[in-house]
Amino acid sequence: WKISELYEKSFEIIKKNKVLWIFGMAFAGFSSGSSFNSVNWDNLPELLSKKEETSQLLPNVTNVLGATTDPASQLFTQLFSAIPVYLYVILGMAIVVIVIVSIIIGFVSNTWSNAALIQGIQIALDGKIVNIHDSSEKAFPSIKPLIRLSILTTLIFIGGVFAFSLPLLITMAINNTALTVIMVLLAILAVVPTILLFALAGIWAPRIIIFEQKPAWQAFKTGFKIARKKFWPSLGLGIVNNILALFIMGLPILIIGAVGVGLVLGTMYRTSLAVALVPIALVVVIVGILGFVLLSGILTAFSASVWTIAYNKIRGKYDK
Repeated sequence: WKISELYEKSFEIIKKNKVLWIFGMAFAGFSSGSSFNSVNWDNLPELLSKKEETSQLLPNVTNVLGATTDPASQLFTQLFSAIPVYLYVILGMAIVVIVIVSIIIGFVSNTWSNAALIQGIQIALDGKIVNIHDSSEKAFPSIKPLIRLSILTTLIFIGGVFAFSLPLLITMAINNTALTVIMVLLAILAVVPTILLFALAGIWAPRIIIFEQKPAWQAFKTGFKIARKKFWPSLGLGIVNNILALFIMGLPILIIGAVGVGLVLGTMYRTSLAVALVPIALVVVIVGILGFVLLSGILTAFSASVWTIAYNKIRGKYDK
Protein backbone atom coordinates (compact mmCIF):
# COMPACT_ATOMS: atom_id res chain seq x y z
CA TRP A 1 0.00 0.00 0.00
CA LYS A 2 0.91 3.66 -0.33
CA ILE A 3 0.37 5.80 2.76
CA SER A 4 -0.75 8.74 0.62
CA GLU A 5 -3.51 6.64 -0.95
CA LEU A 6 -4.61 5.31 2.44
CA TYR A 7 -4.77 8.82 3.87
CA GLU A 8 -6.64 10.24 0.87
CA LYS A 9 -9.30 7.53 1.00
CA SER A 10 -9.62 7.73 4.80
CA PHE A 11 -10.00 11.50 4.72
CA GLU A 12 -12.80 11.15 2.18
CA ILE A 13 -14.61 8.53 4.31
CA ILE A 14 -14.29 10.45 7.59
CA LYS A 15 -15.41 13.71 5.97
CA LYS A 16 -18.55 12.15 4.47
CA ASN A 17 -19.55 9.93 7.41
CA LYS A 18 -19.62 11.98 10.58
CA VAL A 19 -21.31 9.09 12.41
CA LEU A 20 -17.84 7.58 12.56
CA TRP A 21 -16.77 10.53 14.69
CA ILE A 22 -19.24 9.37 17.35
CA PHE A 23 -17.84 5.84 17.32
CA GLY A 24 -14.35 7.30 17.41
CA MET A 25 -15.14 9.45 20.44
CA ALA A 26 -16.78 6.46 22.16
CA PHE A 27 -13.81 4.19 21.49
CA ALA A 28 -11.29 6.83 22.55
CA GLY A 29 -13.27 7.56 25.72
CA PHE A 30 -13.76 3.93 26.73
CA SER A 31 -10.13 3.12 25.93
CA SER A 32 -8.85 5.89 28.20
CA GLY A 33 -11.29 4.91 30.95
CA SER A 34 -10.56 1.20 30.81
CA SER A 35 -7.12 1.61 32.37
CA PHE A 36 -7.89 1.26 36.09
CA ASN A 37 -5.38 2.52 38.64
CA SER A 38 -6.40 2.83 42.24
CA VAL A 39 -4.22 3.21 45.32
CA ASN A 40 -0.46 3.59 45.31
CA TRP A 41 0.22 0.71 47.70
CA ASP A 42 3.95 1.48 47.78
CA ASN A 43 3.21 4.44 50.04
CA LEU A 44 0.93 2.46 52.36
CA PRO A 45 3.49 1.91 55.18
CA GLU A 46 4.36 5.60 55.13
CA LEU A 47 0.69 6.56 55.22
CA LEU A 48 0.03 4.20 58.13
CA SER A 49 2.97 5.58 60.08
CA LYS A 50 1.69 9.10 59.50
CA LYS A 51 -1.74 7.99 60.65
CA GLU A 52 -0.23 6.62 63.88
CA GLU A 53 1.65 9.88 64.44
CA THR A 54 -1.55 11.81 63.85
CA SER A 55 -3.47 9.65 66.30
CA GLN A 56 -0.78 10.25 68.92
CA LEU A 57 -1.14 13.98 68.44
CA LEU A 58 -4.92 13.93 68.75
CA PRO A 59 -4.99 13.77 72.58
CA ASN A 60 -2.77 16.86 72.77
CA VAL A 61 -5.00 18.71 70.34
CA THR A 62 -8.05 17.73 72.37
CA ASN A 63 -6.43 18.99 75.58
CA VAL A 64 -5.56 22.30 73.99
CA LEU A 65 -8.96 22.89 72.41
CA GLY A 66 -10.80 21.66 75.49
CA ALA A 67 -14.50 21.08 75.46
CA THR A 68 -14.93 22.61 72.00
CA THR A 69 -13.87 19.46 70.11
CA ASP A 70 -14.38 16.86 72.87
CA PRO A 71 -18.18 16.50 72.44
CA ALA A 72 -17.83 16.40 68.65
CA SER A 73 -15.17 13.69 68.74
CA GLN A 74 -17.19 11.69 71.27
CA LEU A 75 -20.29 12.03 69.11
CA PHE A 76 -18.50 10.73 66.00
CA THR A 77 -16.97 7.90 68.04
CA GLN A 78 -20.37 6.87 69.34
CA LEU A 79 -21.94 7.06 65.87
CA PHE A 80 -19.29 4.86 64.26
CA SER A 81 -19.18 2.42 67.15
CA ALA A 82 -22.98 2.04 66.95
CA ILE A 83 -22.74 0.76 63.37
CA PRO A 84 -22.42 -3.05 63.29
CA VAL A 85 -19.24 -4.48 61.80
CA TYR A 86 -21.16 -6.52 59.22
CA LEU A 87 -22.47 -3.30 57.66
CA TYR A 88 -18.87 -2.21 57.01
CA VAL A 89 -18.23 -5.62 55.43
CA ILE A 90 -21.32 -5.30 53.24
CA LEU A 91 -20.31 -1.76 52.24
CA GLY A 92 -16.81 -2.95 51.31
CA MET A 93 -18.18 -5.85 49.29
CA ALA A 94 -20.63 -3.52 47.52
CA ILE A 95 -17.80 -1.16 46.56
CA VAL A 96 -15.75 -4.07 45.19
CA VAL A 97 -18.74 -5.34 43.18
CA ILE A 98 -19.43 -1.84 41.79
CA VAL A 99 -15.80 -1.45 40.75
CA ILE A 100 -15.72 -4.89 39.07
CA VAL A 101 -19.03 -4.29 37.26
CA SER A 102 -17.84 -0.85 36.13
CA ILE A 103 -14.64 -2.35 34.72
CA ILE A 104 -16.59 -5.08 32.90
CA ILE A 105 -19.07 -2.58 31.45
CA GLY A 106 -16.24 -0.32 30.33
CA PHE A 107 -14.39 -3.26 28.80
CA VAL A 108 -17.45 -4.48 26.86
CA SER A 109 -18.30 -0.93 25.77
CA ASN A 110 -14.75 -0.43 24.56
CA THR A 111 -14.92 -3.67 22.56
CA TRP A 112 -18.31 -2.78 21.08
CA SER A 113 -17.26 0.74 20.05
CA ASN A 114 -14.12 -0.61 18.36
CA ALA A 115 -16.09 -3.26 16.42
CA ALA A 116 -18.84 -0.78 15.50
CA LEU A 117 -16.28 1.74 14.29
CA ILE A 118 -14.52 -0.80 12.07
CA GLN A 119 -17.84 -2.14 10.75
CA GLY A 120 -18.98 1.43 10.01
CA ILE A 121 -15.79 2.09 8.09
CA GLN A 122 -16.31 -1.06 6.03
CA ILE A 123 -19.90 -0.02 5.29
CA ALA A 124 -18.58 3.32 4.03
CA LEU A 125 -15.96 1.54 1.92
CA ASP A 126 -18.76 -0.49 0.34
CA GLY A 127 -20.40 2.77 -0.72
CA LYS A 128 -23.35 2.48 1.67
CA ILE A 129 -24.75 4.97 4.20
CA VAL A 130 -23.28 4.57 7.67
CA ASN A 131 -25.64 4.69 10.65
CA ILE A 132 -25.40 3.70 14.29
CA HIS A 133 -27.99 0.91 14.08
CA ASP A 134 -26.41 -1.05 11.22
CA SER A 135 -22.86 -0.64 12.52
CA SER A 136 -23.86 -1.71 16.03
CA GLU A 137 -25.88 -4.68 14.80
CA LYS A 138 -22.93 -5.96 12.78
CA ALA A 139 -20.57 -5.36 15.71
CA PHE A 140 -22.42 -7.46 18.31
CA PRO A 141 -21.35 -10.93 17.00
CA SER A 142 -17.70 -9.87 17.31
CA ILE A 143 -17.83 -8.77 20.95
CA LYS A 144 -17.23 -12.18 22.56
CA PRO A 145 -14.29 -13.23 20.36
CA LEU A 146 -12.76 -9.76 20.73
CA ILE A 147 -12.97 -10.08 24.51
CA ARG A 148 -11.36 -13.53 24.27
CA LEU A 149 -8.65 -12.01 22.08
CA SER A 150 -7.96 -9.29 24.65
CA ILE A 151 -7.73 -11.85 27.48
CA LEU A 152 -5.52 -14.11 25.35
CA THR A 153 -3.08 -11.34 24.41
CA THR A 154 -2.91 -10.20 28.04
CA LEU A 155 -2.01 -13.71 29.23
CA ILE A 156 0.57 -14.11 26.46
CA PHE A 157 2.06 -10.73 27.35
CA ILE A 158 2.31 -11.63 31.05
CA GLY A 159 3.92 -14.96 30.15
CA GLY A 160 6.37 -13.20 27.84
CA VAL A 161 7.34 -10.69 30.53
CA PHE A 162 7.98 -13.56 32.95
CA ALA A 163 10.01 -15.47 30.33
CA PHE A 164 12.18 -12.44 29.60
CA SER A 165 12.54 -11.38 33.24
CA LEU A 166 13.49 -14.74 34.76
CA PRO A 167 16.91 -15.14 33.03
CA LEU A 168 17.69 -11.50 33.74
CA LEU A 169 16.88 -11.87 37.44
CA ILE A 170 18.99 -15.03 37.66
CA THR A 171 21.89 -13.20 36.02
CA MET A 172 21.55 -10.29 38.45
CA ALA A 173 21.50 -12.71 41.38
CA ILE A 174 24.84 -14.16 40.23
CA ASN A 175 26.24 -10.64 40.69
CA ASN A 176 28.32 -10.65 37.51
CA THR A 177 28.32 -7.10 36.12
CA ALA A 178 29.54 -7.96 32.62
CA LEU A 179 27.08 -10.82 32.23
CA THR A 180 24.24 -8.64 33.56
CA VAL A 181 25.01 -5.91 31.02
CA ILE A 182 25.04 -8.45 28.20
CA MET A 183 21.74 -9.94 29.34
CA VAL A 184 20.14 -6.48 29.60
CA LEU A 185 21.24 -5.62 26.05
CA LEU A 186 19.97 -8.97 24.74
CA ALA A 187 16.68 -8.46 26.58
CA ILE A 188 16.26 -5.00 25.04
CA LEU A 189 17.05 -6.33 21.56
CA ALA A 190 14.48 -9.10 22.06
CA VAL A 191 11.78 -7.18 23.93
CA VAL A 192 11.47 -4.10 21.70
CA PRO A 193 10.75 -5.99 18.43
CA THR A 194 8.44 -8.38 20.30
CA ILE A 195 6.41 -5.52 21.77
CA LEU A 196 6.16 -3.91 18.34
CA LEU A 197 5.00 -7.19 16.80
CA PHE A 198 2.39 -7.60 19.53
CA ALA A 199 1.17 -4.04 18.99
CA LEU A 200 0.83 -4.59 15.23
CA ALA A 201 -0.82 -7.98 15.74
CA GLY A 202 -3.28 -6.21 18.05
CA ILE A 203 -4.26 -4.00 15.10
CA TRP A 204 -4.70 -6.78 12.54
CA ALA A 205 -6.27 -9.49 14.73
CA PRO A 206 -9.51 -7.60 15.59
CA ARG A 207 -10.14 -6.98 11.89
CA ILE A 208 -9.64 -10.68 11.19
CA ILE A 209 -12.26 -11.46 13.84
CA ILE A 210 -14.68 -8.80 12.64
CA PHE A 211 -14.43 -9.49 8.90
CA GLU A 212 -13.53 -13.18 8.76
CA GLN A 213 -15.39 -14.38 11.91
CA LYS A 214 -12.27 -16.26 13.03
CA PRO A 215 -11.76 -17.51 16.62
CA ALA A 216 -9.52 -15.44 18.88
CA TRP A 217 -6.50 -17.75 18.78
CA GLN A 218 -6.56 -18.16 15.01
CA ALA A 219 -7.04 -14.41 14.54
CA PHE A 220 -4.08 -13.72 16.81
CA LYS A 221 -1.83 -16.16 14.93
CA THR A 222 -2.81 -14.68 11.56
CA GLY A 223 -2.45 -11.14 12.89
CA PHE A 224 1.00 -11.95 14.27
CA LYS A 225 1.97 -13.48 10.91
CA ILE A 226 0.84 -10.32 9.08
CA ALA A 227 2.76 -8.19 11.58
CA ARG A 228 5.88 -10.29 10.96
CA LYS A 229 5.57 -10.42 7.16
CA LYS A 230 4.59 -6.75 6.79
CA PHE A 231 6.62 -5.47 9.74
CA TRP A 232 8.33 -2.43 8.22
CA PRO A 233 5.36 -1.15 6.17
CA SER A 234 3.07 -1.61 9.22
CA LEU A 235 5.57 0.05 11.55
CA GLY A 236 6.00 2.96 9.15
CA LEU A 237 2.23 3.41 8.92
CA GLY A 238 1.93 3.34 12.71
CA ILE A 239 4.71 5.91 13.13
CA VAL A 240 3.13 8.29 10.61
CA ASN A 241 -0.26 7.92 12.32
CA ASN A 242 1.22 8.70 15.74
CA ILE A 243 3.16 11.72 14.47
CA LEU A 244 -0.02 13.09 12.88
CA ALA A 245 -1.99 12.49 16.08
CA LEU A 246 0.63 14.20 18.25
CA PHE A 247 0.77 17.17 15.90
CA ILE A 248 -3.01 17.68 15.78
CA MET A 249 -3.81 16.82 19.41
CA GLY A 250 -1.07 19.13 20.62
CA LEU A 251 -2.99 22.20 19.40
CA PRO A 252 -5.74 22.31 22.09
CA ILE A 253 -3.17 21.38 24.75
CA LEU A 254 -0.99 24.33 23.70
CA ILE A 255 -4.01 26.68 23.78
CA ILE A 256 -5.01 25.58 27.29
CA GLY A 257 -1.38 25.78 28.44
CA ALA A 258 -0.99 29.29 27.01
CA VAL A 259 -4.13 30.43 28.84
CA GLY A 260 -2.80 28.96 32.09
CA VAL A 261 0.56 30.70 31.68
CA GLY A 262 -1.22 33.97 30.91
CA LEU A 263 -3.27 33.71 34.10
CA VAL A 264 -0.21 32.96 36.21
CA LEU A 265 1.70 35.90 34.76
CA GLY A 266 -1.34 38.15 35.13
CA THR A 267 -1.68 37.16 38.78
CA MET A 268 2.00 37.88 39.40
CA TYR A 269 2.03 41.35 37.88
CA ARG A 270 -1.56 42.56 37.98
CA THR A 271 -4.29 40.92 40.03
CA SER A 272 -7.15 42.88 38.47
CA LEU A 273 -6.10 41.73 35.01
CA ALA A 274 -6.09 38.11 36.15
CA VAL A 275 -9.59 38.46 37.60
CA ALA A 276 -10.83 39.95 34.34
CA LEU A 277 -9.28 37.07 32.37
CA VAL A 278 -10.89 34.32 34.48
CA PRO A 279 -14.21 34.18 32.51
CA ILE A 280 -12.31 34.21 29.20
CA ALA A 281 -10.00 31.48 30.50
CA LEU A 282 -12.94 29.31 31.53
CA VAL A 283 -14.52 29.64 28.10
CA VAL A 284 -11.23 28.83 26.38
CA VAL A 285 -10.64 25.81 28.64
CA ILE A 286 -14.16 24.45 28.04
CA VAL A 287 -13.86 24.97 24.29
CA GLY A 288 -10.40 23.41 24.39
CA ILE A 289 -11.66 20.32 26.22
CA LEU A 290 -14.58 19.90 23.81
CA GLY A 291 -12.23 20.39 20.90
CA PHE A 292 -9.86 17.83 22.38
CA VAL A 293 -12.66 15.26 22.66
CA LEU A 294 -13.88 15.96 19.12
CA LEU A 295 -10.39 15.82 17.62
CA SER A 296 -9.70 12.63 19.53
CA GLY A 297 -12.79 11.01 18.04
CA ILE A 298 -12.00 12.18 14.51
CA LEU A 299 -8.38 11.02 14.73
CA THR A 300 -9.41 7.67 16.20
CA ALA A 301 -11.87 7.13 13.36
CA PHE A 302 -9.32 8.30 10.81
CA SER A 303 -6.63 5.96 12.13
CA ALA A 304 -9.06 3.03 12.24
CA SER A 305 -10.05 3.81 8.65
CA VAL A 306 -6.40 3.86 7.53
CA TRP A 307 -5.71 0.46 9.10
CA THR A 308 -8.96 -1.00 7.75
CA ILE A 309 -8.20 0.08 4.19
CA ALA A 310 -4.69 -1.31 4.56
CA TYR A 311 -6.13 -4.61 5.80
CA ASN A 312 -8.47 -4.82 2.82
CA LYS A 313 -5.46 -4.56 0.51
CA ILE A 314 -3.79 -7.62 2.09
CA ARG A 315 -6.94 -9.46 3.12
CA GLY A 316 -6.74 -13.22 2.73
CA LYS A 317 -3.07 -13.26 1.69
CA TYR A 318 -1.76 -14.58 5.01
CA ASP A 319 -4.50 -16.99 6.06
CA LYS A 320 -2.41 -20.11 5.44
